[in-house]
Formats: sequence, structure tokens, C-alpha cells
Amino acid sequence: MGHLDRTPIGTAAHVVLVDPLAREPLPVAFVDPLCLVANPLHPPLLDDDRYRAGREEMRTHGVVVPLTALTDGFLLDGHRRLAAALELGLAEVPVCYLSGSQARALVATYSRRERREMKRYAHWRLMLARVTRLHP
Repeated sequence: MGHLDRTPIGTAAHVVLVDPLAREPLPVAFVDPLCLVANPLHPPLLDDDRYRAGREEMRTHGVVVPLTALTDGFLLDGHRRLAAALELGLAEVPVCYLSGSQARALVATYSRRERREMKRYAHWRLMLARVTRLHP
């Protein structure tokens, strides 16, 4: 994510997400991970070394990077973190909720990056369609 600022809090480095439009820190809410809705078209999450390492780091330090969701709980970013949090049975995860205009700006940024790097379109198109339809 291009909109990050690392801020040390305690012993772990927590990440502050920045509003893509106002360039100000986004507020963080701590919510039950079961309240979030994962994108059904997101590529399958693999139980690979990277995932296991992230899960173990989360077990030790908690969720360091907040998840990003629409106000209705539809997850935009953080599918691996959500899966790990659910697997670990965490009661709360940090979430930055975005308005429709914030989400459109963020999804547009991700879409350009995805076209260049990954060529995985379906889940990004669903996100953009949901942002446009539910949050005009």
C-alpha cells in the first residue's frame, strides 16, 4: 500500500494508514473480525511460508497493519491478515474504514498497480463495482 507511515508504538512498529484524498491519518477502529466481509473473488490464500511467518508475527505482536474496509465491512485490503486473525481466534482487529470517495481513490491506485504487476483483475473489478454501487 502506498499510503503508509510507520510509527513506533511500544515494541512493535504499528502502521498508520493515510487518507488517499486528504493526506491525513485515518482513524483506526478495533472490531470483531467476524464483522468483516472478505471479497469472494479474492485469489485463494495459500498456507505458504509467507502466510505462516505473518501468522506467527501476529501471534507475537498482534495485527500491526490495520485492515482496510468500506463502512459496510466489505474488506478492501488485508485478506491474509483477516484469515490469520480468525485462525488465531483474535477478538479484535484494527480496521480503517473508508468512505466511498476515499475507497474509489484507493481502489484506483491498487488497480493501476495490479495491472502492472499481477494481472489479477476479477477481485479488483468487484471491489470497484461495489464501491461505486454502494457508495456513490
